[in-house]
Amino acid sequence: MSSGPPEHEMQYFPNMTTAMPSESADFRRVLWTGLYSQVVLMTVPVGGDIGDEVHTVDQALTFTSGVGKATVNGKDQDVKAGDLVVVPAGTQHQFVNTGPTPLILYTIYSPAEHDPRTVHKTKEEGDEEEENGKDEAADWSRKSKAENEKAGLAGISVIWASCPRSRRVIKPTEPQPHEKVHARRMLTTPLSGGWARHTVIARAMHIPVPDTFDFKLSYG
Repeated sequence: MSSGPPEHEMQYFPNMTTAMPSESADFRRVLWTGLYSQVVLMTVPVGGDIGDEVHTVDQALTFTSGVGKATVNGKDQDVKAGDLVVVPAGTQHQFVNTGPTPLILYTIYSPAEHDPRTVHKTKEEGDEEEENGKDEAADWSRKSKAENEKAGLAGISVIWASCPRSRRVIKPTEPQPHEKVHARRMLTTPLSGGWARHTVIARAMHIPVPDTFDFKLSYG
């Protein structure tokens, strides 16, 4: 499991509502950590709970097996497989397994809450690591958008655009600072570790081409 920023590639987790969660007996297992979010799989044993706590990040929990009771800011709600509970940052919450089988869920933190390599076999192990400062979110997972774009970890760089007026392709080697272009497609994004392949369609955007031909598109 990588401890650094994620590669710009798909992360696929099959059978998240069936086989995969049931095969994991770990109380907490981080599946993936991104620049702005983190996916964590949790298995709460019979009679167990997650722990009454408050996070400084947003959290969305999707239940895949079992039944339980959610308490968020003093309000109780029964939960079951297929339910989703959102806990805003700074809000008290607790989840208790009230059924005869493990309560299984995956949760998305935004941004990350745990170390990217975290695996806790039991709640007690997780509590101990947290108390000792051993389960902290990576510094890179708490950066701002501006910091990530400056570091080349996020953002878009256009490498070519077509000009509706002349119907020709304008490349980085042919800067046209005074010409308006319709930026149609971005093929690659420069990253610190290489080049990532992407395709982005801009919606009717007319953008002036700077001398460096390096500007950001809005997904709008």
